[in-house]
Amino acid sequence: MLFDRLRDTDDDTVLYHYCTPDAFIEIVKNKTIRFSDINLLNDEQEGRYGYDVFIEAANSMLSGNKPDLIDGFDVEFVDLVDGAWHNMGFRLTSFLSCFSVDGDSLGQWRAYAADAEGFAIGFRASRIRALPVQLLDVLYDRENQLSEMKIALAALYLELKEAGLSPEEFGTKVNLIAASSAAFKNTAWHEEKEVRAQHVVDVTIQEDCMFLNDAGGTTDEGDVGGQSIQFHSRRGTLTPFIDMPFVVTDNVQPIAEVVLGPKCKNAAGNVLLALGNYGFKNVAIKKAGAAYR
Repeated sequence: MLFDRLRDTDDDTVLYHYCTPDAFIEIVKNKTIRFSDINLLNDEQEGRYGYDVFIEAANSMLSGNKPDLIDGFDVEFVDLVDGAWHNMGFRLTSFLSCFSVDGDSLGQWRAYAADAEGFAIGFRASRIRALPVQLLDVLYDRENQLSEMKIALAALYLELKEAGLSPEEFGTKVNLIAASSAAFKNTAWHEEKEVRAQHVVDVTIQEDCMFLNDAGGTTDEGDVGGQSIQFHSRRGTLTPFIDMPFVVTDNVQPIAEVVLGPKCKNAAGNVLLALGNYGFKNVAIKKAGAAYR
């Protein structure tokens, strides 16, 4: 199901963040992970892909491809969902940071790690979940995406019909479906085996201006304050981002290992010295096995 895309809080697998040497230093020095607006990532479809899945799934259900239990599923209901989805788009936007379960992916070395001269930082999933985020396992198969969206829509329809929902409750549930649909991605990217950390930021529209505001969030470890919204130029596009801090102490070590890219110019000792000086301990160093010149 769609909400099964959410990773468990106690999951302690290692998730890899591919980065350039400069980004590696910024991450370990500042102890932050960068989150960028979903609408301005590498894939131009990114910000609208989940909505497109919703429209295709809803049209299929309106054509009769739906469970018998939801007779009465109609255009009026779809319009309600569509309206709530669009309303959310005016008030909220997703900021993402991207990870992979694969720490030695040649395509990602080339694309995200300075043509394989960089690193893949292996973060403990439980420490990423300690941030005000949700972790989403990305699904690339379109048919499965449609199936999961149909199940989510059918469940919402039945809840509205049988239990009744206030407009606020209905909007909240649509927001959850829309936010979780960030786990859907075009099959062309399937080799990345991505896990996305998602953080929601408020969009404020006033008579004389509009701006983004990070209100922070709540985690299992308590309330977390918001971060300042910053902008940089990404391939000529003005892109908003936040640098979200993570905790590093003697007893809390979020980085489990670092993988050196196939063309990385650093010896293991260079990396261990940098990590040690910035407070990271017991980090395993590995060399990528992917051959690349």
